[in-house]
Amino acid sequence: MMTLLGRLGGALGMAAVMTVAGGCGGKAMFEAPPAISVSLPNPNVVVSQDGMQVTVPIQIDSSSETALVMVTQLPGGIQVSYKASDTSPSGDLFFTGTTTAMVGTYMPLISVSSAGAMATTQFQLMVTKGGT
Repeated sequence: MMTLLGRLGGALGMAAVMTVAGGCGGKAMFEAPPAISVSLPNPNVVVSQDGMQVTVPIQIDSSSETALVMVTQLPGGIQVSYKASDTSPSGDLFFTGTTTAMVGTYMPLISVSSAGAMATTQFQLMVTKGGT
């Protein structure tokens, strides 16, 4: 009796594995997340040390209406914030420079996470002296 139950349990276990492995109608169980993309229509951003805010549009193509946007590799003294539009993750980046920002040209990185996928892009950031 124990042998029959053991064999029956084993057969049921194999049936469960086969159902899990092949029960998706022939499709893969785990599909890749949809592709997303990120870009700046103008990838050359100029920020002054004078504290004037610079608004830069950011284009995010995603099947989701939300996104997590991170800007890294910024020089010290440069602050950035992001605001999405009401209907898509595309929106604006707002850059502000301070007098502690070093004048020069930098290549920051934008990383966007949306709809289970990630995309990155680099842009040129030029920090200029205040009042120019």
